[in-house]
Amino acid sequence: LAQLTSFPKAASVELARVGLSALLPLVGWSGMRLEVRSAQVSALVGLISLMNGAHSIMPHHGKKIMTEIFLLLDRADKDAAFLSNNKTAGIIDGKNHDEISTDATIKAALYAASVALTICGCSAETVIEHIESTQSSRKSLINLCSKIRATSEQLRGSI
Repeated sequence: LAQLTSFPKAASVELARVGLSALLPLVGWSGMRLEVRSAQVSALVGLISLMNGAHSIMPHHGKKIMTEIFLLLDRADKDAAFLSNNKTAGIIDGKNHDEISTDATIKAALYAASVALTICGCSAETVIEHIESTQSSRKSLINLCSKIRATSEQLRGSI
């Protein structure tokens, strides 16, 4: 409490510390089941709210946030490829719930990554630049980087 009076960003620091320690493990949770994907999407929504609420301190956490989101995107992209090749997995009532939840997770993660790039700035951008420079053979990751940049530009234009 003493820091709140002498350090104006103390509340944001504490909010970010607690929020990130709770949300990033959920974003990083691996699995293709609907329950796992639901937890991941919920964590991404919470992360977007946290980035907005503690925006003043978020540039210090951009690398870790973007890294965690990109790891999720990479896993989900691989899961989507597996599910499209294995049409019998996850079918309930004639619908492939695993495929639908994976697609929704990818879309939520893309938006969260765009918000991270917008709010965290250079610290989040270093992760994207690293991926673009080292993963040129993986076109899917390069396409994700382009989508994140484009959505981030749209977000900046709407501010």
